Amino acid sequence: MHVDGEVKGTIVSESIVTIGKQGRIYGAIHSQRLIVNGFFEGEADCDNVEILVGGKFLGKVISRELVVEAKAVFEGESRIKTDTFEPKQVELKD
Repeated sequence: MHVDGEVKGTIVSESIVTIGKQGRIYGAIHSQRLIVNGFFEGEADCDNVEILVGGKFLGKVISRELVVEAKAVFEGESRIKTDTFEPKQVELKD
């Protein structure tokens, strides 16, 4: 999934979620991999998280691997993930 717009809510993916330079996500992400080139605020539970140059991550990350490139911004909390990724069942509300 590639996001170049604005998303508010929960994203669940069995693969890669990429936030493009113009992308903004507010909420929670559960995926195998998260690449932040834009803006993310919330909680990410992913095996691998990369915050690229120009990317901004505000919140909490639970991952096996966290990469923050020079000139990227990470403000928040980080915990090491001990289990492997399994998609979570999410109940949608009207």
